[in-house]
Amino acid sequence: MKKIFSWFKKPSFDIFLFAILIVLINLVSNNSFFRIDVTSPKTYTLTNISRELVKTVEQPLSIKVFFSNKLGETESVKQDLKDILIEYSNAANENFSYEFFDMDKEENQKLARDYMVDMVQIREIKNNEVGFKNVYLGLVVTYADQIEVINGLDSSDGLEYKLTGAISKVISNTNVLTGLGENAVLTFYKSDSLSAFNIQGLKDSESVIEKAFDSAKEKLQGKLEYRKVNPSSQESVELQKTKGIQSFSFKSKNGTEENGAFGAVLELGEKSVKLPLEIQNVIFSYAVMGLDTFEENLENAVFTLASKSTSVAYITGHGEHDINDGQSYEGAAIYAESLRDTYNLVEVNLSEEDIPVNVQSIIINGPKTEFTEAELYKIDQYLMKGGNIVLNLDPFEQIASQNPYQYQMPEYRAIETGLEKLLSKYGVEMGKEYVFDKKSPTTYLDNFGEKNIYYIPQVEKKNLDQKNPVSKNMNLVMFFNAGFVDVKDLPEDVSASVIAKSSPESWLSGNNFVLSPFSISEPADENAYGEKNLCVLLEGKFPSAFDGAPLTDESESSAKSELEVNSHIGKGISNGKIIVTATSANSSQIPFQFYNGNLNYSMQPFGVFARNTVDYANGSGDYCLMRTKSSNLNLLELSEENSKMQFIVSWFNKVGLAVLVVSGGLIVFLNRKKHREQIRKIYSQHLSEDKNEKVSK
Repeated sequence: MKKIFSWFKKPSFDIFLFAILIVLINLVSNNSFFRIDVTSPKTYTLTNISRELVKTVEQPLSIKVFFSNKLGETESVKQDLKDILIEYSNAANENFSYEFFDMDKEENQKLARDYMVDMVQIREIKNNEVGFKNVYLGLVVTYADQIEVINGLDSSDGLEYKLTGAISKVISNTNVLTGLGENAVLTFYKSDSLSAFNIQGLKDSESVIEKAFDSAKEKLQGKLEYRKVNPSSQESVELQKTKGIQSFSFKSKNGTEENGAFGAVLELGEKSVKLPLEIQNVIFSYAVMGLDTFEENLENAVFTLASKSTSVAYITGHGEHDINDGQSYEGAAIYAESLRDTYNLVEVNLSEEDIPVNVQSIIINGPKTEFTEAELYKIDQYLMKGGNIVLNLDPFEQIASQNPYQYQMPEYRAIETGLEKLLSKYGVEMGKEYVFDKKSPTTYLDNFGEKNIYYIPQVEKKNLDQKNPVSKNMNLVMFFNAGFVDVKDLPEDVSASVIAKSSPESWLSGNNFVLSPFSISEPADENAYGEKNLCVLLEGKFPSAFDGAPLTDESESSAKSELEVNSHIGKGISNGKIIVTATSANSSQIPFQFYNGNLNYSMQPFGVFARNTVDYANGSGDYCLMRTKSSNLNLLELSEENSKMQFIVSWFNKVGLAVLVVSGGLIVFLNRKKHREQIRKIYSQHLSEDKNEKVSK
């Protein structure tokens, strides 16, 4: 026993205790995962909406991850996915689970194919040669009978947004299908007369659509019906007017004028959605477009019609961008598509109907003509009831040349819609000039060199409100063909904030201008420069812009009766929001002309910004934050002011770190050498003393 107690006092026992402590720490940390997120946009921290979503899952929800091994450059995505799934698991209840499958096993590859997980091609560098290989980079979210597949996860950007969106979709889909009382009806319109023309894909279109229908019907628990219609010539014309189906006119063999139609519509009760299926002109021939994504679009359309998601009214009737137009630059189909994954878009013509009571917000996107007093009153009273309004307004409209064969300098007409009356009462003044900015993208022109595209202000991080979810974490947003917004004389109980503004090197267009890099020059007067508001937010209880309801023939006649009815709301009964952006181009396809059509709208900063304004208006600020965590929206801030610091940091990363490592190693080497020399001297002294002591004896 004495030996044991004496061992406790020895240094060897301390080493033993230290080893036990290390083992215990590892056991505890294995079951207690945590990390600290020091990134500015909290890229690796789940937002509240993601936490609440998985925390309240009512049925078993499973995420099956199919990622190949040895992914090379894409290996980091797999690790990031593991990390974020741990975050979901820590926040979730017992119904949440996830699993990574070893894709070297044949049975797991078969399982991935059964779930419709596609293989993708990635670059591989091996033996100093660049090659390509096919790998699995996907996952599957399963909940009840619902399955959602995410393919092609070759980047860590937007992982949380994609995962939360998929989880939310399978949960809402389950609830929707459970309460779906009637079947949705898919109607495929194809005139047999079109078979006389050499249209690529037309012959196989019916079989492709039937196959997509069968697959979708199985996923939708059989709640889907199919009809194929061969419309007559007259019916084809009517279908174009009533359902937006693509129509054609041509001469028959006997020389008579005929019409045909081609397209697909999904209907559920009184609601309907036109599916993206059209015949387009493709270099000297015609081809059917939309067949490859038809099944996915069909499923999305069913859930859009059946879900109880937030409804948003899209105002029409005043030259607004058409959300069904995916061909022209003025079309807003890509904008609408980015919204439909969350919202039910309802087109509303205020001259014919009121704003539906179930919509949470309205969008007015690029109107060109005037609203009537009655229409303005409907908007005003909607706001008084606590509604939310997203306004994308342009200062000018370019007038087309009357003679298409003769070049003329473009002319611009100031747009007057009547909305100015409402906004002025609410504290907003719309400018009637374009904003030009030195901080703008450039283009190279033959014989002229590099020229700024001044009419596209390029707003940097310091001019974006980093407290508002709409622009938080964003670094660079372009505003195409933008005007400006002023906030003046705010009413009581209304607050305002500037979400985006141009740089101090911006100026206004003046009276004579042409939107061309050739025709715009920088002002010589320094006083002409200054920041201009491009997007503002107003919140609170707004006063009505009207003293009462506008008089109509009916109201005039009723005024003569003994009973007087007044339903006018003079001030907002609950808080509402107004977001005003001084351009509608960001929510159309106009930016495509600057990118030669090669971009993904939903991932571009201007597309994200436009979408975020709608999310914020509908109270979904967390979705804005998830979307802006993407690294392509959080670039390093580059500016002339800190160019010297950028140079120093750049060279420190290239050379400084290596110098520090070498210096550190040299310091350690010298310290060790010094320490050895000290030990040698001590022992030399002791040996000398011992030797002298022996000699003396």
